[in-house]
Amino acid sequence: MWIDLHVHSTASDGTDRPERLVQSAQALGLDVIALTDHDSFAGLAEAGEAAVAVGLEFLPGLELSAHWGPAGPDSHPVHILGYGCRVDDPGLTAELERVRRGRQERWPRLLAQLAGLGLPLDPAEVTAQAAAADAIGRPHLADAMVARGYVADRDQAFARYLRDGGPLQDERHTPSAAEAVDLIRAAGGCAVMAHPFARGAEAWIGLDWLTELAQRGLFGLEVDHVDHSPDQRRRLRRWADRLGLAVTGSSDYHGRGKSGHPLGVERTDPAVYAVLRQRLAEQKGRL
Repeated sequence: MWIDLHVHSTASDGTDRPERLVQSAQALGLDVIALTDHDSFAGLAEAGEAAVAVGLEFLPGLELSAHWGPAGPDSHPVHILGYGCRVDDPGLTAELERVRRGRQERWPRLLAQLAGLGLPLDPAEVTAQAAAADAIGRPHLADAMVARGYVADRDQAFARYLRDGGPLQDERHTPSAAEAVDLIRAAGGCAVMAHPFARGAEAWIGLDWLTELAQRGLFGLEVDHVDHSPDQRRRLRRWADRLGLAVTGSSDYHGRGKSGHPLGVERTDPAVYAVLRQRLAEQKGRL
């Protein structure tokens, strides 16, 4: 089986509509796909209907923005994938609304900072790039910068201006990683840490902290990811084995020309996927 458990659509910062994304996965020969848009369930219904139409197994999900460390400028961003959550869970939906509201409220600050760097943008330029997205993200700002000719592509926009710890101060509300795991589990889902060592996070993510998350019910680590080196993958596998966590692999696909992560480029082992499905069934049985 060819299983990709981390892809994005136009409901967040991808370029493919959910229906088109599912059709592309089926055309490539994938057997299972999970839609995991940032802080949103908005594309799940469309993707689920498209999956039924083409005979592709579909797992609903999301990628929840979170942080490690004390809330504020000294915290580190992390992302927790949630699979099989109830989309009407009151606790999770309320938190998603808070996160999306935080995204929207930061744009005047970010645009003012860019203008101060000699890179003015009109808010309409950013919203035009976001199109049907449920919430505007930094990738949409990067796309507006590309359209203006300030940078060549998204990668350059992040490397120069939008990266974590870069020249722009990007404070907004997110739950702690522990809170994110709790919210996902309370909604009947399974939580997996997305790309743990990507974007320099290896410098501050440690075994002790992952042990705490494992004790709270973290299901797994997304080890096989384009942004992880072979050495990083080996280290994360050792930690997963030590903590009894599952190991997943996913493309983190965002669309053509957006991330350099082709659809299906990394895979999850079918045996791991079977355990994930079983755990979801057990979760729902306890609720």
